[in-house]
Amino acid sequence: MPAQNLRILFPEDISQGSRGGPMWRTDAHTVDNGYRSANSPWDYPLHSYEAVYGVRRWPQLEALSAIFHLSRGELYDLLYKDPLDHKTCSVSNTPAFGDTTLIASAVGGEVTAQLKKTYLAADIDGVNVTYQRKITRPAYGALMGLNGIALTEGVDYTIDYNTGQATFGALSVGDALTWGGLFYVPVIFAADSLDHTLNNYLTGQTSVPLMEVRE
Repeated sequence: MPAQNLRILFPEDISQGSRGGPMWRTDAHTVDNGYRSANSPWDYPLHSYEAVYGVRRWPQLEALSAIFHLSRGELYDLLYKDPLDHKTCSVSNTPAFGDTTLIASAVGGEVTAQLKKTYLAADIDGVNVTYQRKITRPAYGALMGLNGIALTEGVDYTIDYNTGQATFGALSVGDALTWGGLFYVPVIFAADSLDHTLNNYLTGQTSVPLMEVRE
């Protein structure tokens, strides 16, 4: 049976008790003169999570078991809402169409763009340092703007919610394209077995590793 994308959301009430986050790969070594040499072969991180970390009520464990069957263990991927990182803005704010700049100054003629999230921090000299992470699984209702004006989905642009590709009318030279919204992480169960420990008739516990799927 071939693998496929499932737009099934991992239960949010369970993910709230999870732990995990982004993971990078760094190849580093100390050269003969004592200096450190480091390089990363990855352009984007992979996220891993330990879901259902702790005691859960039986209905939650039943919901988890159902999703595990639907995903056939490690076979199919599903969507995970990272409690600490699922918006183009701070998790305490409401996303807006100007959150992330996709095209700062068009050369003219662009009709597609990959959705991304911008991470920003200022160094000790006050210079902004940024990193853009590719977003492949936006939530429905992604917002877009052109030169500071909100666009209308289905009229001015469309979004492929399985790839994060935006399609719009051809841009003119100097146009700025922005977007904002919620997004998910595509993950698989990182094991083909699900092991529950039942404490009593009301609660149980299990530990489920999830790993992001590179897209």
